[in-house]
Amino acid sequence: HNQGRKGKELWTRAGEGEKLQLRMWDNGPGYDKAMLEKLARTQNIVSSSSGERIGLVNLCRRTQLLYGDENAYVRFHNGKDGGAEMEASIPYTTTEGWVE
Repeated sequence: HNQGRKGKELWTRAGEGEKLQLRMWDNGPGYDKAMLEKLARTQNIVSSSSGERIGLVNLCRRTQLLYGDENAYVRFHNGKDGGAEMEASIPYTTTEGWVE
């Protein structure tokens, strides 16, 4: 499944007045079709016994609440060479007092 992609990686890109774009992936088996459909709707994906995937639900809901559907997105899909992928885009702004 790996096909040259090792471990977990995070890619980011942003410029003032643009969008902050995040892309993360792993080299595991990816999402099954049913999970991808649930992730697209962000419903019924949390395992009630273990709490798994609660972070994904939080990420999607908070992104929508803070920025709205027109200004931001979180998307999930499988990579062409395997593995699960997540892409997100939110407005990029700077805040005074932050240390770079």
